[in-house]
Amino acid sequence: MKDNQSISDTLEAEYEKEEWRTFMGKPYIVYDIETTWTTNDLKSHKISVGYMFDSLTGAYKLIDQGNVQKVVDHMVAFDGYIVGFYNIGFDNPVMLYNCMFDQEQLDIINHKSIDICFFVQNILKKRMGLNKLSEALVGAKKTLADGGLEGARLYKEYLEDGDNKKLNAVKKYCKQDVHMTHLVFLYLLKYQNLFDEGNEVQFTHDDILTHSHNRGGGNTVPTVLQDSMFAS
Repeated sequence: MKDNQSISDTLEAEYEKEEWRTFMGKPYIVYDIETTWTTNDLKSHKISVGYMFDSLTGAYKLIDQGNVQKVVDHMVAFDGYIVGFYNIGFDNPVMLYNCMFDQEQLDIINHKSIDICFFVQNILKKRMGLNKLSEALVGAKKTLADGGLEGARLYKEYLEDGDNKKLNAVKKYCKQDVHMTHLVFLYLLKYQNLFDEGNEVQFTHDDILTHSHNRGGGNTVPTVLQDSMFAS
């Protein structure tokens, strides 16, 4: 709370007044996908649902198997930043593996990506899941207690029994993840600091770009980050 208004309300009010619609002079999109989690091999993941948020319009777009190729084409051509939480490590390659994969396209998308998971890890030297980070900074929580694993289970059950309530629960969960990621991004843009055990860590907008990438690669989820994908 600040001046009797929550941080999230402050950020959303400023966004509605068209502040933070761009970053470093360019628009951005925020996105997240849910998959049929089977193994740590990213090539085995199939997209169930996803959402993409457009910073200029404030609109959300549903992502599914029917439009993933079109979404990837848009991401490749997009003249702006692609924001996510572990998107360089997970969402970006899975999106490419689910359509006409091309390493050149993935490199293009990764180059203009801002991965908040990697940024926080590089700045604080520790891992932190989206739920914990979002709750601490902006007071927003995930809608499923067990996170992505529960989402994968619900989607599997939906495919078996056709219960649309389960599909809608996965959609709601994914859309909330995008909303949380956007709020955290707005927090980083506005306040340009994080606190670690009482110690303030300050950074600039340039630092957000510089520290939003990992130093690895490959087709599997790095062991050190596997649990953080679904961590509370």
